[in-house]
Amino acid sequence: MPGSCIRPPDPTCPPLPVHASLMRASRTKNENGEKVGALNKLFGFVYRGREKMKALKKSNRSLYYGIKYVTLGGLLTAFVVWA
Repeated sequence: MPGSCIRPPDPTCPPLPVHASLMRASRTKNENGEKVGALNKLFGFVYRGREKMKALKKSNRSLYYGIKYVTLGGLLTAFVVWA
């Protein structure tokens, strides 16, 4: 029966489409016991970093911009080398 597949590890089930994988990765915790998706965990980590950088920008703008441009330059360099 085609609708009986729950997970792709079952060899008789086809692989999940991309949208189903994204939905699983972005799920939220609505009730106790529910798992949080990887994208929401990543967002929480990134947001904490963003808050720290905003605080740094208020206290020391030159250091903030130095870190910002070194990070962007490193990402650009990594992208160019990788491509």
